[in-house]
Amino acid sequence: MFSTCAIGAGYDRRQRYSALSNLALVGYLWLLEAIYQTVIIPDVVANELAAASNPTISAILQLTWIQTQSLTNSQLADQLQQDRGLDAGEAHAIALTLELQSDDLLIDERLGRQEAIWLGLSIIGILGILLVVKQEPHPSSSNRFRCVDQPSWLSRQPSAIPADLSSCSRALVFSRR
Repeated sequence: MFSTCAIGAGYDRRQRYSALSNLALVGYLWLLEAIYQTVIIPDVVANELAAASNPTISAILQLTWIQTQSLTNSQLADQLQQDRGLDAGEAHAIALTLELQSDDLLIDERLGRQEAIWLGLSIIGILGILLVVKQEPHPSSSNRFRCVDQPSWLSRQPSAIPADLSSCSRALVFSRR
């Protein structure tokens, strides 16, 4: 199990969804809770989530297990944005992961992943989350994990996703148990 994980962009200015938002939209945000003890998002990501037009995405901020934290030094985040062209959420998540010495960074965007790897961070994406769940059974959520083996979860319609995400997971900066 993991100790801590940070999460990159929530929903960026180009209307792209992040790994976090995608998990919420398909009703699988709970996977993060099954794997991680603590999830921390940068305040910039929290602002992106709050500004999302989709209520399922903005509801992520109401989950009690998601913590928001500001950077103590934004120099690296600023440099990643200016010199490397990262979005604010990705840059702040990378910097926060380094600052907190988190175990993992949840990020699927190619450029952000490249920078995180270059900085020596452990990264994970949606596919990595699914692999962890499949390979490491978690007794407390064994009933939920069966659905990961079934391809039907990929075809869920957004209208079938519950608006109340209170039963979902803990995560943004992840924490191994």
